[in-house]
Amino acid sequence: LGAGEIFDEFWSDRDDGSTFYTRFLEDKAKNKNARATRWEGSGEAGRLTRDIETLHPLATSIKLPGLALVVPTVKRQSALVSDGTGPVDLAVFERSKFKDIPYADALRVETVWLFRRGRATCVDVFFRCVFLSNVLAVPRWIQRLAVAKTRGELAATYAKWRDAARAALETRLGARTSSDEVLRAQP
Repeated sequence: LGAGEIFDEFWSDRDDGSTFYTRFLEDKAKNKNARATRWEGSGEAGRLTRDIETLHPLATSIKLPGLALVVPTVKRQSALVSDGTGPVDLAVFERSKFKDIPYADALRVETVWLFRRGRATCVDVFFRCVFLSNVLAVPRWIQRLAVAKTRGELAATYAKWRDAARAALETRLGARTSSDEVLRAQP
């Protein structure tokens, strides 16, 4: 699959306002009320941006009085669709900002998806937690805990995304290819 096909299948706007990604967030990642704005050009050739608002499930089994079980989250996504001449066909950048949790003003989670074409379409996903010390000093032990929890949550979530994407592509492509040839996730 080329960059345009990957973008169309997994990231593009649908007529009903949904996207593969917003449906994934609700159906597989158990988010609530996932809504995406339409992609808009950002002035750079091939670059698009949009926002996704969702209620993200709290990533803990600990229940505290007054602490909601979902976290209001805004994800700013940027997509860069390649002309096919570089090593990456599509790059999707996502920055998540949270509300109503301790240290929310000082925490951002950034994710980068890199789609490369070869024998299969390969997806590399990277993340980092950004702590804005000019907003609020976050103790080191909380930073380490947030990074560890985020790593575990993202590994499980993106494994589910990979499986959902494979199933969608196998349905679309039929018996033309095996799942390993359709989408392979790199560790």
